[in-house]
Amino acid sequence: MSQHRLKTLDVTFIVAGLVIGMGIFRTPSEVARHAQGSEAVYFWAWILGGAVSFIGSFIFAEIGTRLPVSGGFYKVFSRVYHPVVAFMVNWILVISNAGATTAVTLLGSSYLHSFLHDFGGRFGYSLNISEGSIALCTIAFLWGFNLLGLKMSSRLINILMIIKIGLMVFLISALFWVTPSPAVHDLPPAPFSWKNLLLCFVPIFFTFGGYQSIINFGGDIDQPKRTIPKAVLGGILLIMVLYMAINWSYVSALGLPHMASTNTLASDLTFLMGGAQAQLFLNLLFYLAVMSFANVTLISSSRIYVAMAEEGVLPKVFQKLSKSKQVPVWGIGFFCVVMVLSVVFLESFQKILGYVMFFDSIGFILGAASIFWLRKKAAEAPNEIFEMKGYPWGPILFVLIYLGVTISVMLQDPQAFWIGLGLFLAGFPLYFILKKLLKKSHESA
Repeated sequence: MSQHRLKTLDVTFIVAGLVIGMGIFRTPSEVARHAQGSEAVYFWAWILGGAVSFIGSFIFAEIGTRLPVSGGFYKVFSRVYHPVVAFMVNWILVISNAGATTAVTLLGSSYLHSFLHDFGGRFGYSLNISEGSIALCTIAFLWGFNLLGLKMSSRLINILMIIKIGLMVFLISALFWVTPSPAVHDLPPAPFSWKNLLLCFVPIFFTFGGYQSIINFGGDIDQPKRTIPKAVLGGILLIMVLYMAINWSYVSALGLPHMASTNTLASDLTFLMGGAQAQLFLNLLFYLAVMSFANVTLISSSRIYVAMAEEGVLPKVFQKLSKSKQVPVWGIGFFCVVMVLSVVFLESFQKILGYVMFFDSIGFILGAASIFWLRKKAAEAPNEIFEMKGYPWGPILFVLIYLGVTISVMLQDPQAFWIGLGLFLAGFPLYFILKKLLKKSHESA
């Protein structure tokens, strides 16, 4: 049976799905708090964050075409640095990705919980189901659905991404439907602050993050040297347009002071647009938008485990794919188990943001820096290899800015920084322990 290969449209939606989670419906509140009433700081932060992410997307697009393999986010580190570095980066990403996905899933479950409560109330009954239970059911559904194969999963991503983009377009249309109260913009503008701008980057880069994981799909993409750059360009441009438009809509209709005081931006804006009826319907769509992000993250992360098993730091069984469905069964199952455990131990959205951004910053910095080694070692590469424009200044700027984000995490949340650094360094001895324990099983397989 021939394998299903991902086309340009599939990969474009995967890029968009990796980036557009529920962050854009929540993190603007965090950015508004750091902007402290300055619309200049707020919008410049989003513009610069988008520009940096645009540069980063082409860095990882080139990396992906130079090493088009499944689980590329592990194999790049293994080849460029050392297998132990690859393990240290990716083992904390197991925690980070599962934690972030669970946080978003719980956030979406709260929307579905509100929908079921309000919908049931219209008929005189209420469903006694907790948000945690909804999250667990969601995880179970995604686990079962992904066992049907890559082809079915990619179709689900496309359908849910269309719903998510439609939801964003609806919120953007508030620019034409909602007449804001003059009091929203009557406050005197706050002075511009570089410190506040730097703090804004933490939630913004969280919202833009995810595109780097496209290199995990290299082995599943049709003509990756052509498909990856086109898909990354299309996906990132789509994301930037949607993000800037929806932020304009938020600020125009609600104003920064209200944005900084709420954690339900999208719901607040929906109420202004259509009242309680619109809120009810949109709550269901918010939940579906979450499923899109959780599904694409599950597919991406499970392929990292395949690469780790090939390197001998996970049991050999993680390396096996379903022949007819291209499904890393054990990898998908393991990620879902970690998500289930995260439902129990997860802290608040704001708290996990610092941990996730610290983990992501390590991956971004080391991943982007690998392009220098790849360029040097592949100077004789054929012309069909995609090469980003602006080299080497683009990657240098990207690395320096993410170093700044790491410092801002340390200043804003020292606990998250030191715990994150400790977990990262703990991967060093853990690599050799697992390598030794699993050596015999890999040799006999």
